[in-house]
Amino acid sequence: MPTEDLENHGPTVIPCSRASFSLVKALGGESLWLRSSEEGIAVRRGDGFPVLGPERFRGMVRDSGTRRALTRTLAQLTVT
Repeated sequence: MPTEDLENHGPTVIPCSRASFSLVKALGGESLWLRSSEEGIAVRRGDGFPVLGPERFRGMVRDSGTRRALTRTLAQLTVT
């Protein structure tokens, strides 16, 4: 699932990442972070970074398969 499809469900994925993670911004980011973690996605809360805040979190995406798993899981969690 491309990140554009994920954004249709509410979260914003910051484009053009050149790191091993995707930065996600969503209403209820803290809850979404926790539920993603429970689903086995490697995530890090954004509130540990002064400029990010609790509505953002980082999801580990070392390869395209992991990125697809992250976007698929987030899409499922945001529609439930």
